[in-house]
Amino acid sequence: MNSKKIKEILNLRSILLLLSIIIFISTNMSPASAATINIAPGLQNYDIQTLINGSNQGDTINFLGSSYSNISLIINKKLNIISNKNTIIISNNSNNIPGLGTFAFYFTNTSLGSVIAGFNIITNSDYGIIAENVKNITINSNNISGGHEDSVYLKNVSYSNLNQNNLTNSGGNGLNIENSKNVSANKNLIKNNINSGINISNSSNIGITSNNIINNNLSGLSVYSSKNVSVKNNTLENNEYGAYLSNTYKINITGNKIDKNRINGISLEDTTENTSISQNNITSNINGIYIDSYSVNDTIINNTIENSVKSTLTYIDVFDTGDGIGLGDNYQESNNLINILYNIIVGNQNFNVKSNPEYSEFNVGANWYGSNNREDIGVCPMVCTAMITTNPTGNGINYYSGNALVNNYMPGFSNSTNGNSNGNSNGNSNGNSNGNSNGNGKSNSNVNSSTYYSKSLNGSSSLTKQATDMIGIIGKSLSNEGNAGSNGNGLKSVEVSIKHTINTIKNNPYTILAIFALLALIGVGYFKKAKFD
Repeated sequence: MNSKKIKEILNLRSILLLLSIIIFISTNMSPASAATINIAPGLQNYDIQTLINGSNQGDTINFLGSSYSNISLIINKKLNIISNKNTIIISNNSNNIPGLGTFAFYFTNTSLGSVIAGFNIITNSDYGIIAENVKNITINSNNISGGHEDSVYLKNVSYSNLNQNNLTNSGGNGLNIENSKNVSANKNLIKNNINSGINISNSSNIGITSNNIINNNLSGLSVYSSKNVSVKNNTLENNEYGAYLSNTYKINITGNKIDKNRINGISLEDTTENTSISQNNITSNINGIYIDSYSVNDTIINNTIENSVKSTLTYIDVFDTGDGIGLGDNYQESNNLINILYNIIVGNQNFNVKSNPEYSEFNVGANWYGSNNREDIGVCPMVCTAMITTNPTGNGINYYSGNALVNNYMPGFSNSTNGNSNGNSNGNSNGNSNGNSNGNGKSNSNVNSSTYYSKSLNGSSSLTKQATDMIGIIGKSLSNEGNAGSNGNGLKSVEVSIKHTINTIKNNPYTILAIFALLALIGVGYFKKAKFD
């Protein structure tokens, strides 16, 4: 064999050896595939925590037993914590995170990407689940009940979601989201909690969608000092407040059923800016929407607000119950006026719309108030508004503002949670001729030339008073002396006027002095008359 051939063979062997070494190294250096670690029945908390600590990133911790007691586990890596048996986890107070409290499961800042699913967590600790300083946490299909504080507490959490859980009977909130962003809660049942169903504070980009939030002692949903929160297609029922907003920016409340809450369906408090309330069915609350904030460019459009109930069983004055839309004592108008139009506001026991007696004139856009008769629209004398009228047709009802047909701008509710296309004061199910509700930003100024506002649904407003359609201050039409209407009860206008007069006297001492001076003059005159007679 010649030397050239030998060199070729040696070169080939060298190449094959090098490839073998590379394959060996790459095989042994590749990460181990995720393992499943089974948690056998009867294991104690210490044993389970030891297995978790010894697991690798991405492993699955599978609970095989039907029940485990005295559990308080810390998850410190990416793990899938699962049960296919609806395993019962009964928590205890053995682990206490300073500043937070005790828990059944605690996800640390190194647990990003973890999942917990399929458990019945009976919470004898402060919380069922805590996630802190972490992202990409998924909480799915768990029943979490009890807890001295909250069922689930998310603090400084991002890009996380909760789906199809039951969060019930906590001593605080069902779900508490604090200092977090990009969190979504979908299709959860949240009920019977001592505070709110969902509490959101100092957070942004939060999505609350298709949840049933019922029978909570405070609010169904509370939002404090937060922005960019979407509240869509939920049921908020039998809470103290349906939704409570305080110091918020860009909150979108749309397509919800807000029903039978013990105070207000929706409350706006402190400062609210760019709040959009649209396409909701707000029924049978003590008040429908209560505006008690410094309101900046808020909109209330395309809602059905009906059947608010007067009550003596609340902490508020009975005079301030039973309103479809009402102003609180702290309401302030900004340069960007609140926009209230194209709503169906009917059948409320006190007023369909009521101003604060200390606020001289509350300007409201065109709405359907349940009657074509301006004397029977149920609007308080301190409200200046325009009327939408109706005309029955073979296909349902047509809505008009002046002579313009405005069906496309009225509530349809074809996409709402209850699936009803509601509408009018006599219970017909057709809100508009084509079933569409339009809130997409089209300008309405060319559709309704005689309404109070000329405003695109996402633009700025300008007042365009039109005497022929306006119901004005102290119950008078701007074109004649007709009543603004009080559902057949003239005492309402008297109540408002008397309360307004009393508040004026209280807030202006010179008015009181003038009254005393007048009474003194009358007394002197009477005395002189009696003396000379």
